[in-house]
Amino acid sequence: TSPMQVESCEGNLLRSKDLAWTVLAKDDGWLAPFGREWQEPGRSIMCRLLENDEWVSARVGKPDPSKPSTWLPLEGISDLPGVDVEKDLGMLFTPHNSCQSEFARLEPMRGGMLVDHLSKAFVAGSSKFEQRMRWVQMCRVEPQYPMRCVFVHPTVKCKGLAEFVRRCHEKRDQCEGAPPDAEIVMLLGPPAAGKSSIQRLPPEQVPEGVRETTSSLKDREEVNNDNLCDCMPGFRKQFSVALGTPKEAQAGGAHWRKMMQVVHQNPGTLDSVVRKMKDQEAQEKSYLAWAIQWLTYAMFHHGPVRDSLAWDVIKVTVIDASEISVYYSSVMAGAAIDRTMQILELAHSAVLPVP
Repeated sequence: TSPMQVESCEGNLLRSKDLAWTVLAKDDGWLAPFGREWQEPGRSIMCRLLENDEWVSARVGKPDPSKPSTWLPLEGISDLPGVDVEKDLGMLFTPHNSCQSEFARLEPMRGGMLVDHLSKAFVAGSSKFEQRMRWVQMCRVEPQYPMRCVFVHPTVKCKGLAEFVRRCHEKRDQCEGAPPDAEIVMLLGPPAAGKSSIQRLPPEQVPEGVRETTSSLKDREEVNNDNLCDCMPGFRKQFSVALGTPKEAQAGGAHWRKMMQVVHQNPGTLDSVVRKMKDQEAQEKSYLAWAIQWLTYAMFHHGPVRDSLAWDVIKVTVIDASEISVYYSSVMAGAAIDRTMQILELAHSAVLPVP
């Protein structure tokens, strides 16, 4: 019923419904929501340079009318006055509008690991429980919270897609007997319910109609956000460093080694005070470790994977189901329901996602 038509290079007229599948691919790299608040002078940003994967923290400088709209002026880094987002950046992040104060300690710097930038910028809330719960709950209703991914370069996403397809082919080559059938397989259930463990059940405990499909799961690659995060360039390295933070925190710093020497030299004098202070610092470090781990995961997951790469993986695996054997797992809650329904729609269509 839509009057809009697009003429292809071959001269064919395509209606809007014929092009609906293209919304699943965000090939230009810009991610929703598409606000321009990240361009405001003084705004805190973190980015990963495309050329060498170097992490940069900076504040946005004053706009230059002579530069293109994609030019982002930077303050605080002498050898990097600005970047062209679409040409120079692999990823661009900025704190959510309501979370600016939680990253107010950001220091302009370049180099190092993502955790270095996050640990310097992060500000713990007065109520750590409230802050933690708000992050977890708000990320379910806000597109990206508390850190928003503004842009992910198409080549970065392509590398993630290529790694996922490589894993699919590797698993297919290692399967015993014939490869899995070209079918759309979905495992649905609540989180941590052991959905993928169904492949380890004895055949008699699985309904007869799905026994063959169930036995093929070991030869299929799983499509879920966790697995796709692991395919994104740089995620495994950055997250492994973030996971190492608690050990470093528990070890204590030079300050506390000196304080404990005082305690040992003067038993009973400072013991109770120092131990109380040590417990407080341990709690602070433990909370910082949780925040850094959560943020590192969320920065890759919420924007680059969930809102971009995942849709391209779905499109490719539906089109090439005969060559790329996968199964889709979903918790069937929140936005995951919409994604599951779109997968089913594509799977039942004779023309989508290819018009």
